[in-house]
Amino acid sequence: MSNKGKSVKLDYHGIETNAEMITEFCNELLDTNRRIVANGQGKKTAGCIWGTHGIGKTDIPEQVAKARGIGFSKITPAEFSEMGDMLGMPTTGCYVIKDGQSKLIEKDLLEAYELKGWAKDITKPSVTMNSAPDWVPNVDLGAEEEGIFLIDDMNRADRTLLNGCMNLLQNGGLSSWKLPAGWTIITTCNPSGGNYQIKEMDDAQLTRLVHVSMRFDANVWAKWAVNNFVDDRIINFVLKYPELVATGNKTTPRTLSMLSNMIYSIGDLKANLHKVQSWARGTIDENAANSFTSFINDNLTTLLSPETILNSKKFDEQVEKGMMDSFTKCRPQRVDVISILATRMVLYCTEVLSGNLTKDQTENLKKFINIPDLPNDTRLQMAQDLVKCSGLKSIMADPTIGKLLLKKM
Repeated sequence: MSNKGKSVKLDYHGIETNAEMITEFCNELLDTNRRIVANGQGKKTAGCIWGTHGIGKTDIPEQVAKARGIGFSKITPAEFSEMGDMLGMPTTGCYVIKDGQSKLIEKDLLEAYELKGWAKDITKPSVTMNSAPDWVPNVDLGAEEEGIFLIDDMNRADRTLLNGCMNLLQNGGLSSWKLPAGWTIITTCNPSGGNYQIKEMDDAQLTRLVHVSMRFDANVWAKWAVNNFVDDRIINFVLKYPELVATGNKTTPRTLSMLSNMIYSIGDLKANLHKVQSWARGTIDENAANSFTSFINDNLTTLLSPETILNSKKFDEQVEKGMMDSFTKCRPQRVDVISILATRMVLYCTEVLSGNLTKDQTENLKKFINIPDLPNDTRLQMAQDLVKCSGLKSIMADPTIGKLLLKKM
């Protein structure tokens, strides 16, 4: 049943926060489990990230693993047809030995183990065992000793498979296989109360996890977007209409990235409006698609980029009078557009350039902040955000900016 036009209350677990805090949550979980393994005491903790579809909850653990240089493996139990897909299929096993340690392995892996210095233990007979699925990391054969094992969309799985996940959370493995000691389990789940085909998790399952819930934050998303080739016009659109993403069913970071890819090579969206409208209606909600059309018709897709503003050789003519006057001098002021430009400028300077501006770019940045009709609260917020970046603290030497900051200290 569709929830279109209805206000739906979604049931989350744990604190509700943004993508940056979810990243921090994953890192803290890994650090906690690393200490537990190092001390040889206690039981490792598994985490669960709750969130709506397309918000990016699946990508964050993989990004954390990549940033830390550790392993990553993912399963989606809802795609499995039976418990055997998780347990592994019956096979013949044999024992191998190395440095006095003997272990049971699948017979088909004997050659790979011998290449790693193991030898067949002829003192022990072959046995029947379950083969570990391909996605189970094997440290003996080169997998990283530390990593993230992601169980994606766990509560969309069949009840039997969900119970299997419970055993995996409890024991760190299933049947005859276990995850390496240094690997941390993280799960993702969709909230109940919405249009999701999920299985409700009982208290026994919920209490095996530490929970956190992910909400959409436009500024945090924009920070990610500027570093991941999202079209500037899509970023501007989201900063102007963040509520369309927060409340839409089909308007998600995932679908916005799809729309960005579709329009990326089109220079003039207004001249190709019919094509753009078709793509928008095919990826995001109807309301959001209509708003994007209005965004294009209002010429807001033609805003100068932060790069163009910073590199302008004729700032007064091209930026202040050529563009900003139309938003700052009109009454009422286009505060919405000014806010977009200010946010984009901060993100470009801090995230893309990492504070490494040339002398001319720094001068243009100061000129932008000092545009006479720029609202003081916008000017102050920009200055405060910029000086958090070590490479941009020099803007405080500007008398107007320095005085503005000192007043609020």
